[in-house]
Amino acid sequence: MSKMSRSSRKMHKKQAAKSKAEMSARNEALREKLKQQVEEEQYADGLATLAELIKDKSYDADTLYLGAYCYFMAGDYDRSAIWVDNTLSLDPGHVPTQILLSRLCILEDQTEKALAVLDNMLLHSRSQLTQEQQEELTDILEYYGREDPEHIEKDYPAICAFLKDELMDACFGGEAQSQSPAPQPVLAEEGIEGPASQAGGDALSVLQKLKSRLQPSLAEVETVEQGAAVQLQPAIDQNGTDIQAKLAEIAGKQVALTMKMHMYNDVAGRYFLQRDYQAAQAFLDAAAAIDPQDAETLRNLAMLAHEQGRRDEAVEYASKLPQVDFVLLAALR
Repeated sequence: MSKMSRSSRKMHKKQAAKSKAEMSARNEALREKLKQQVEEEQYADGLATLAELIKDKSYDADTLYLGAYCYFMAGDYDRSAIWVDNTLSLDPGHVPTQILLSRLCILEDQTEKALAVLDNMLLHSRSQLTQEQQEELTDILEYYGREDPEHIEKDYPAICAFLKDELMDACFGGEAQSQSPAPQPVLAEEGIEGPASQAGGDALSVLQKLKSRLQPSLAEVETVEQGAAVQLQPAIDQNGTDIQAKLAEIAGKQVALTMKMHMYNDVAGRYFLQRDYQAAQAFLDAAAAIDPQDAETLRNLAMLAHEQGRRDEAVEYASKLPQVDFVLLAALR
């Protein structure tokens, strides 16, 4: 009996090892497939492949970046920003994601924030740039260096040093400085000076500002001492009175209904992070009352229901989306 038991355990171990090896090989094949699909500009197919990797919990920053890139190239900039956020949360210093974030900022007419992201990235990660990335950055930054070299030289020293090396002084004059050392970056638009705490830290901060697009009354900016980060503190508390007051405040704002829906979703997201699901539901319900077919609201309702174990409701919300979201569906399975 003992021999049979030992034999059975060995068999189970072999089967488990075989299954693990097969899963690893499958996921490696999926990652290669995703890379090829991106290279061949098959972005919708790439997102379907990404959904498989997410389902298997087999992904890294490079994989998540490819998802953000697929959405960007498909013209879905909102979801691209979400996956940029996912990637930078996993790896704040991820170079290609910071470059993609700068492009999203430029598309939102947030040029100064785009420059702040790239200045911070160049300061910490310039030595990691590939030749292709250097050329991409030159394409992005050359215009700004030519249009306002004094501004770039004063407020974005790492960009200035990069352009001097790449363009051989076409923008700034003087002798080129190979891999010129730059002083710590200055986030001129926000009025904050001092070194970034880590590579990518400013990128995450900028992303949060890019995504929020809210009026100042929904958040107060707390500036701490030189060298520290900027934090957005939600002006909401976890009690019913404040929830009702905040709902009424947003409802009374003289803004477009689409903006109100985005405000409701943004505040719901803050409560979701605090695991105050009842409050999150109240704000999402308010958004759904304006437009029950709004894609942002439906996605958030689906994820909230999924988080609470209400799988059927989650799937129902996801099924109402105007476009199929493979990544969301994979998360709900």
